[in-house]
Amino acid sequence: LTKTMINNYAKNHLLPPPVKKKYSKEHLLVLIFIYYFKNLLSIHDIETLLKPLTDTYFQTSDNFDLSAVYKEVCHLEKSRISSVQEDIKKLWNESSKSYQDAPSEDQEYLKLFAFICSLSFDVYMKKNIIESLIDDYTNKANVLSSGNGNVKEDKKEVKKRTKN
Repeated sequence: LTKTMINNYAKNHLLPPPVKKKYSKEHLLVLIFIYYFKNLLSIHDIETLLKPLTDTYFQTSDNFDLSAVYKEVCHLEKSRISSVQEDIKKLWNESSKSYQDAPSEDQEYLKLFAFICSLSFDVYMKKNIIESLIDDYTNKANVLSSGNGNVKEDKKEVKKRTKN
């Protein structure tokens, strides 16, 4: 992350503005999330995803703050490391069995290519799911914020829009 990128994130409301030109620990946590998502998602989607977090948990005096959110995310991710490793090993083993009929001088490359394609497919599918979840969240938030105050009717409207 460059100084210019950080300033642009703050100017575009992706990152809360610094206090007296100083960034806090919570700013760094938001920057970690931005960095984490920026290779997968558009800036708009990142803003959509982070805005509720920063609105609710940024510089709050509650016991549950942005640090707690970050710690929980890290805990969830650490708990998945071994299963992800197993999934990757399985993909490697499957890819290693492919291209048995290809010319022997090309097999190593083609197996590597198959493995990379499998990993890419996994990332692609998960990226599509993430984008759909963000779009669904945005649609629900828009319906609720533009509603007439009747929660029951607003929920019905959310269900109608998200079915399509």
